[in-house]
This record gives sequence, structure tokens and C-alpha cells, in this order.
Amino acid sequence: MTIARSSGFLRAYKKLISGRPELEALFRERLSLFMVNPFDPKLATHKLKGKLSGSLAFSLNWKLRVVFFVH
Repeated sequence: MTIARSSGFLRAYKKLISGRPELEALFRERLSLFMVNPFDPKLATHKLKGKLSGSLAFSLNWKLRVVFFVH
């Protein structure tokens, strides 16, 4: 599986996750699960509606989620 990170993702990661060890560890854990199976039940992957219709997401916590597109 190939994962491409957008410039928007990199900015958000730097601002919200980088430098916060608990979130960095959680992100790495969820990303590892995602790479093996994007629809792992632990990720609770779900379709998005509205402006982000056509994309999917999984949550890191109650405030942060990772949005992705499948090509």
C-alpha cells in the first residue's frame, strides 16, 4: 500500500501532533493498523458526508481524525 501525505496533512501534523508523545504514539499505532487493513474494526473507519463526501476517515481521539481517499 502506498500512502501519500498532502502538504495540508503535514502542516496539521506539525501543528497538532508533533511534539506530543502520546498523540505521536497513537498516530503511529493507528497508521500501522491502517497499513495492514484500512477497515480494521479498531479504526472504526467510516464514510464522510458533505464537503468531504467520497472520502473516508478514522479517529485518533474525540478531536482528531485522519481523512483519506482510496484510489
